[in-house]
Amino acid sequence: MSYWLIAVPAEQDEARARARLDQATVKRGLCKAWPFKIPNLKVGTLDTLVMLSEDLAKIDVQAHQVVQKIQRAYIDISKSEPSAAAGAAAANERQESPELQVDKKSIHQFVTEFDWDAIHFPKPSALKGLADKVLQDCQGADEELKKNLTAYNEVKTKFTAIERKETGSLMVKPLGPFIQKEHIIEREYITTKFVIVPVAREQEFLDTYEILEDLHAERQRELELERSKAKEARDAAQKAAGQPPKPEVADPAEDKKEESEAPKERFGGVSCKNVVPRSALKLTPAGYPDEFCLYRVLVFKKGADQFSNLCREKRYIIRAYTHDPDEATNARKEKEELQKNRQKLWKFL
Repeated sequence: MSYWLIAVPAEQDEARARARLDQATVKRGLCKAWPFKIPNLKVGTLDTLVMLSEDLAKIDVQAHQVVQKIQRAYIDISKSEPSAAAGAAAANERQESPELQVDKKSIHQFVTEFDWDAIHFPKPSALKGLADKVLQDCQGADEELKKNLTAYNEVKTKFTAIERKETGSLMVKPLGPFIQKEHIIEREYITTKFVIVPVAREQEFLDTYEILEDLHAERQRELELERSKAKEARDAAQKAAGQPPKPEVADPAEDKKEESEAPKERFGGVSCKNVVPRSALKLTPAGYPDEFCLYRVLVFKKGADQFSNLCREKRYIIRAYTHDPDEATNARKEKEELQKNRQKLWKFL
């Protein structure tokens, strides 16, 4: 529906002018007409009106843009804001946008029952002053909309992040509900690691978490053997072609590796492992509805970083955790506070 403002010659009185308008439009089914009451304002000189007409065209464009921004923001938020779900759902069923209101009135009601705000726009004011006031209000509404939208989006982002963690998998979910204080052991030489393991690979983890270093070393030996065989094949091919084999270049990393493995050789190949045997403890309850499960593992501090790196190579996730007895309470309070701020900002918008 569109609205037109029509100026009709008053002739003898307003009632007769209205009757002629109805005869020409309403009774022919062309439209509906309502009085749009504008008080007698301070007009001024003709020059003032000419200059004002140019300013009004610019103000009209700017005001239209601001109103469109408000409308878009209102519609977008109404579709996602739970407190507006009922109205938005009804509008979606009709394939319409939620209705924007002005001063708690529908747009139709506001236009057809328009009443001049004499307090905000005093009648004795000059037209130029009233036009400047309209422009100032538009600019103020634009700035206020930007500020409130920014605040609303920040609160909504934080609230959504909390909900995502609460409803997500163990990759992001808070670990507090699963970990008790007694599960965490911190000593002079021992520390605690919390490992997220895919349920499909749980048995693999239990079979290998104590020997991850050995498996890694074995894999490195296999790679070294493959490199050695590849080098021998290259040397044989070069010899067959009558070319001298290329001399090997010493690799500093390999020298360091040999130095690090020297103590193992001196002690008959026996080395101190980083994982405390049989320390894996499953913390998620049986039948927990998730594709991941949570394990507590005790490791020696000197090898804690190495254990974490080896777990990542096996696609296990190491989650950092600091015990806080008030974690659940604080998280609930934060969520409630964010929800209050979100609803407050939504109502303000």
